[in-house]
Amino acid sequence: MLSFLPYNTARSIIFSLIIVSSLLIATEVSAKINTQAERYPQIITGDYLEQIGRQKIEETLIERGEIRRFEIDLNRVIQDVRVPIGALTYKVILGRGIHYGGLTPAAVQIFVGGKLFRAVNCYFNVHVYDTILVATHDLKLETPVVASDFALEEKEIFNASEQFMLDSEPILGKVPVRVIRSGSPVSERLFQNPIVIEVGSPVQIVATFNGVSVRTEGVAMQRGRVGGFIKVKNVLSSKILRVKVIDEHTVEVA
Repeated sequence: MLSFLPYNTARSIIFSLIIVSSLLIATEVSAKINTQAERYPQIITGDYLEQIGRQKIEETLIERGEIRRFEIDLNRVIQDVRVPIGALTYKVILGRGIHYGGLTPAAVQIFVGGKLFRAVNCYFNVHVYDTILVATHDLKLETPVVASDFALEEKEIFNASEQFMLDSEPILGKVPVRVIRSGSPVSERLFQNPIVIEVGSPVQIVATFNGVSVRTEGVAMQRGRVGGFIKVKNVLSSKILRVKVIDEHTVEVA
């Protein structure tokens, strides 16, 4: 129908319709906003929810006996939450526990008038640091370590149960079970006794029966470390025995 009207008149009518339509949409949106504001007049800020989640993580770390330095960083921005009128209380659930060096979710439950209204997931990165013994350079296999191979340095801890060292004394003279890179934290489980018996080495085989010890000559069929088990051949009987390494010359029948 507009095609029969003069161009300027048709243009004015279309423009007026657009304005009216926009006003109607704006009024509808405004009404929805007003309705939401009326139904949920209280606002809980994202900053406050972050504070609640952070406090729960801090309290949990302290309850566990964590005395090392730690940092808690927010991983994702938390949006404000609207809630209805009523007394507000909160409960934080750390369903997956606290992950050192990883993502730790904290579900903040919001109660209005004693009833659960909703839960907001807050995500944090937890970093724990300790001054521990680290390698000053790459530590190679079968190379006995000395005190100068280590130094104390603050490092981030990624395993809450891992026991790191403050003193190198218990591992001096031992060798790494694998290559340990420079700057890596060290623990006793990463070291073992050096090899003291080579294949073909002559050994004294000790066997104890009813308090009486018997010694005989043997030949090592495997390399051995003090405290470890190897196979040896009894020179007199040619029997193969499983023995425990006592020192570089002596083995004991297991």
